[in-house]
Amino acid sequence: MKRGLRITLILAFGLPLGFILVIGLIALADGNFGAAATDYYEGGRGYAVYRPEGNPDNAPAVLLVHEWWGLNEEHLVKARRLADEGYVVYSPDAYGGKLAKGVPGALFLTFTQDIEDIHGRIDRAYNAMLNDPMVDPDRTAVAGFCFGGRQAMMLGIRDSRPEATVTFYGSGLVTNPDLMGSLGDNGPVLGIFGEDDASIPLDEVAAFRSALESRGTDYREAIYPGVGHAFVNRFYHGFTRFL
Repeated sequence: MKRGLRITLILAFGLPLGFILVIGLIALADGNFGAAATDYYEGGRGYAVYRPEGNPDNAPAVLLVHEWWGLNEEHLVKARRLADEGYVVYSPDAYGGKLAKGVPGALFLTFTQDIEDIHGRIDRAYNAMLNDPMVDPDRTAVAGFCFGGRQAMMLGIRDSRPEATVTFYGSGLVTNPDLMGSLGDNGPVLGIFGEDDASIPLDEVAAFRSALESRGTDYREAIYPGVGHAFVNRFYHGFTRFL
């Protein structure tokens, strides 16, 4: 891991390097690492692609970024369902083939993956989506869940091309308007959060909202009552209808 990234992680999360290494050892001992299945994508391109039935021309497209587990089947269920609604869906493998099977593995991958590599993999998938002959490049959005929700936000910050940006309970919300780059410059931003999410308190959501509105961004928000973090998955009671 690059020295600058290690220092940033320690300062940002208050975790000593030794703790991160212990988490990694626990993950290894528990078999919490795996490799993303090769049938998720062809030729090492690093992303899965799902297309709507009939392969329509000039279709809208969504870059859908996975949670901190990696590009797993749970995420691909969401991608396929979105394709069923008429969208071309690109799902980048932000971890470059690595997959976490449990919380220790996810923590270790989150703390040790180089952020520039993550951004590079996501950007390559987004550029491939824009150049897809089936896709209308003027109707593209980026969305993601948890880790992916933050990455969707960060893509919107560094790239002005998305027509819409959606963060499903993305952690580490940027609340300083001076650091928001091009987020929302080309289309609306939608934030989706759980009322009882301890990792993203509502005052942080409010600060995110305030920062976007101070820039004149078209920001829309949905806060679901009585739910915590990561509620859009098949395992969260009451939200199986999303899948």
